[in-house]
Amino acid sequence: MPFEAAPLPDPIEMEADIDPPDDDRARLLFCIKGALHALLSALAARRLGLGTLRIALTLERDVGLTPRPEVTIELTPARAGRDAPPVLELIRLRLEAIALSARVERLTLFAVPSAIEGTQLVIAAGHGARSRDPDALSRGLSRLRAAFGDEAVTRGQLVDAWPPEASFRWEPVRSM
Repeated sequence: MPFEAAPLPDPIEMEADIDPPDDDRARLLFCIKGALHALLSALAARRLGLGTLRIALTLERDVGLTPRPEVTIELTPARAGRDAPPVLELIRLRLEAIALSARVERLTLFAVPSAIEGTQLVIAAGHGARSRDPDALSRGLSRLRAAFGDEAVTRGQLVDAWPPEASFRWEPVRSM
């Protein structure tokens, strides 16, 4: 029999209505925090971690009851996991960086599940003498992407060209 790819896990979705609609970043983050904990619990029940998080902010309708476009935030943590604090920090950074044209009346969180590495499941990993954290660079890059956008973190890629100014191009860094 030929090899068949394993089916991708279904994304998990959580919704929260905000009544009355609000545009305060701290209160929005508090609402997102509640939905995120429920989402991470659903991932833990499936024995998966959070790979990518998409947040759709449904904005309040304008005076003519015309719907406004949704604001979508997409975040990718340094590595898939089930810990809320690093994800909440990324959400906070991205919320501070975006401009909202109206108050938010609904939040929808979409989690793209991912497998968790075995090293994350070890509770006492890294105890004892203080050592270098190999994931610190990845966490730092994910914070920069959250604060300034996905295209803010780039690296130079060599290109075969004669003029020096054409001998490289910038490409986004997705992981280290």
